[in-house]
Amino acid sequence: MKKSGIFNKLAHAAVLLASVLLAAGCSKDASVVAFYGEGQNSKKITIGDIKTTMLRYSMRYGNDFITNEDWQKEFIFRAFIAPEIAVQEELDGGYTNTTNFQASFLKEYNKDEFGALARKGYDTFTNMAKKDEKQTYEVAHPAHLMIALSRTTNLDKIQVSYIITNGSKKPVTNHITIQTNLSEKDYAAEIKDRQAYAADLINKIKASGSQLKMFESLESNISGEDKGIIARGVMPGKYDDAVFSAKAKGLLDTPVTSDNGIYIIYIIAPAAQLTMNRIEQETGKDNFRNLEQTLYNIYFENSMTSNIKEYYSLDTNKNTINISGKIYEVSNIPGDAVISDIFGRPLTWTNCVESYLLFQPFINRNMKASDFIMTMSTMKKILFFTEFAKKNGIEKDKNFKEQMDSRKKEIIKGLAFQNYKMALSSNINLKIDAELTPKAVSDYYETNKQMFTKKAGTNTIQMSFNEAKPAVRDALKRAFLMDESKLWKEEMEKKTKVVYNKSGIADLKALEKDQLKDRNKNFGQILKLK
Repeated sequence: MKKSGIFNKLAHAAVLLASVLLAAGCSKDASVVAFYGEGQNSKKITIGDIKTTMLRYSMRYGNDFITNEDWQKEFIFRAFIAPEIAVQEELDGGYTNTTNFQASFLKEYNKDEFGALARKGYDTFTNMAKKDEKQTYEVAHPAHLMIALSRTTNLDKIQVSYIITNGSKKPVTNHITIQTNLSEKDYAAEIKDRQAYAADLINKIKASGSQLKMFESLESNISGEDKGIIARGVMPGKYDDAVFSAKAKGLLDTPVTSDNGIYIIYIIAPAAQLTMNRIEQETGKDNFRNLEQTLYNIYFENSMTSNIKEYYSLDTNKNTINISGKIYEVSNIPGDAVISDIFGRPLTWTNCVESYLLFQPFINRNMKASDFIMTMSTMKKILFFTEFAKKNGIEKDKNFKEQMDSRKKEIIKGLAFQNYKMALSSNINLKIDAELTPKAVSDYYETNKQMFTKKAGTNTIQMSFNEAKPAVRDALKRAFLMDESKLWKEEMEKKTKVVYNKSGIADLKALEKDQLKDRNKNFGQILKLK
């Protein structure tokens, strides 16, 4: 109980810390840190726009970042203002009308929509599973004592070694323990011996005044566990069969032998068909979490069996696929061949390939037939949830449409900014390559010789120009790049009339300082609780 109390305090402190960080400075959200543009195109950046990222950044770099106003402005410009300016320039320049944009946008949007539908379908499906009062699950409540089995045993062995003392060789005897595998005969004898021991314990428990009381008392001497409510199929076959074939509560008459031990099983509650809600009531919410995913998996497998028809099978010997009576190698499967039917919608091989390509960069059409079966096994699980979402009208749901409209805007901005950066980088690199003349490289080496050294034994010596040339070119390129980046930033700030608001920057820095102070304070409280 004491341990639990400490964990509760730690959890409380962690929640307190998280709430402090999330809620920090909400009253300052409207404070403006920068303006840019003019007239109808004028825009502003507020603390609310950038708070989450800036606070995360200040937590990472600490007081050095918080107190450096130039660093703050640099980050605000590059992380928040520059992307907006770049995107607007791309949009004004007609980037969204290009074929490259349209192909990239369609791919990204379809991928996002596919993923969003799968997630929505999964959420809707699991909620339905929880509420379904027609679906029952076979469950039971066993407890057991386990007498361990092992295929190895320890043997004591005498090892003789020799030492030489004053020219004389003397033997030294050591007793060592080695582990060895039991023979099949010895292992069978051990199983028989342990089974007899388990049968004897069962008889003693049955002969006691209270079987359950004695069963529980033996748990301190023999490995034991109350499994709680379990679903059929979770435990090993023989254990599962014994538990779910029991008709009444109480001690099973015979022990159950498995590879890792011999079980003496007590049925606290025999097998019954219960709904998910009823199982949760019987187990309690905390214990139900351990069983919940198993029940969802059972519900999912049953639903897939009911709602998916497969029209393909594998011929292992010939490494071919049979689709509706026609034989194909994977590379020759026609795009219009109907592979399966999910919720009444026929899915062709083309449908499957296009869906697979959304989350895998490629699909090997020359894959083995066995790989085809594995691919389809993955696909049908994902497509099950997307089709379930469509079947339940999620595509037409107002909130889902708003979510996807928002994603459209984000995708457009992301692609436009990526295109801008690629063009900018290409132009800068062309400019740098033009300036990276042999004379510029030689001059940079002569001016910065001390930077280019190498080890010669224990000494550090100067590199010759020919030895240093690759490193000199890299260093000079980095220097050019920094200069070009600085020049670009200055030009962009001037062009778009960026103005930083001193009071807004001060509010932001104060917020970051408070957050850092609160974090240190709360971490201190957590350490004290430990």
